Amino acid sequence: MFRALALTALLASAAHAQTAPAQTAPPTWADLLQPGVQARQAACDAATAYEKAHPTPTAQKYASGDQSDAARLGRKLTDDRDSPSEVKVPAHVASRIIIELPAATVGNICANAARDGKPVKVTQYTGTTQVYIQGELVALKDALKLTAALRLLDASGQELARIDSRRDAAAKVDQGLWTRECQDNVCRWRGFSVFAFSDYNLRPETYAATQTVQLVFDRGYGPETRDYTAADFTRLTLGGP
Repeated sequence: MFRALALTALLASAAHAQTAPAQTAPPTWADLLQPGVQARQAACDAATAYEKAHPTPTAQKYASGDQSDAARLGRKLTDDRDSPSEVKVPAHVASRIIIELPAATVGNICANAARDGKPVKVTQYTGTTQVYIQGELVALKDALKLTAALRLLDASGQELARIDSRRDAAAKVDQGLWTRECQDNVCRWRGFSVFAFSDYNLRPETYAATQTVQLVFDRGYGPETRDYTAADFTRLTLGGP
């Protein structure tokens, strides 16, 4: 129930970014990674209302969700920055990263529940941070070998906490996030690996001291990192044209 983004939505998520309104006050990491009940309820109500007003086609596996700028601002971020030159990513491989914060994942739950006509108690869902990382695979099963983690860093760059992605031994690759493309008899899977992060035991003072959240991942080309500040989420995109 947690995944609600289709491959087409991931590829097009930055299409209207330049028209997004700016938030006046930057959020805190506590706001973003551990939203309170009121914020989660607001996200749920908005997602439910959108699904009722714009019903998802019955043949579609997950609710479409509101992909407008206003709905994504402060909840989803598209990172189109290039990998550093020392990371040998093939030139044809895109490097898009989509970060979907807990308020957005709670909204996904509520939208899917509304589609199925089921009630949701927001107090039962604190939400997860979901990160979609674009890449290329020889075999689809190789997606399960890829890794990612979030590091919470203080102002001096010291690690306050590390959150590893949640993936159990029975995990399966979501084929809906990948397409198979062939050229000159060479075929590859291109799409997104998805990672879920949550740590409900982190203390409030940890979030208060967090200056930067660093995404550490390996999509088959060696270790890569992306750094984010809370103020980044007053925008819709980083990098790109």
